[in-house]
Amino acid sequence: MPEDETTIKKEEARQGQRIMGMPTTLAIGVVLALVGMLVLLAVFR
Repeated sequence: MPEDETTIKKEEARQGQRIMGMPTTLAIGVVLALVGMLVLLAVFR
C-alpha cells in the first residue's frame, strides 16, 4: 500500500509541475473552457 501511495503522490507532483509550468494564458484558456462546459451542462439540464 505505501508503495502505491508514494507512486500516486509522485504522479500528482508531476501533474502539478506540468500545470505550474504551463503559460498563464494556456491555463486561463483551460479554466475558461471548463467553466464554459459547466455552464452548458447547467443550461441544457
